[in-house]
Amino acid sequence: MALSAAKPRVFLADVPQIDVVMPLKATTQVYEGSLLMFSSGAVAPVSGAGVFAGVCMETALGGAADGDVLVKVRVYGAMEFTVTSDSVALSTIGVVATVPEATDDDTLRIETGASTTGTNLGKFLRAITTGAGGKVVVHFKGAQVA
Repeated sequence: MALSAAKPRVFLADVPQIDVVMPLKATTQVYEGSLLMFSSGAVAPVSGAGVFAGVCMETALGGAADGDVLVKVRVYGAMEFTVTSDSVALSTIGVVATVPEATDDDTLRIETGASTTGTNLGKFLRAITTGAGGKVVVHFKGAQVA
């Protein structure tokens, strides 16, 4: 379910992190913790399939035009995340065809095939808890990071 308030994420301190300032899509509301995608060169909350930009590090409202407001975005790192629509198993980790996929700015699912319906965030690093509503560590990298 999409965010309606800030939701600070838990990032792994032992994984390098890169934060950059990026242009926000016009009139778009983002919250700290929002998963972001690119929209015509600016960032906006994930809404289905798109190109992953990073995790929003602050709450902001876009201005009248794209880029009028800049937001701090973590474009590289690892974070804990609860999988809301699938069951987490240890076998989820390390499978090339299995990726963490966001369908909105706060919903993570496990994509196991080629039928991508959301935005690929990166790779599963490890499982913290298994089963329905399991918690995982996702290693993420925005598309703009080499």
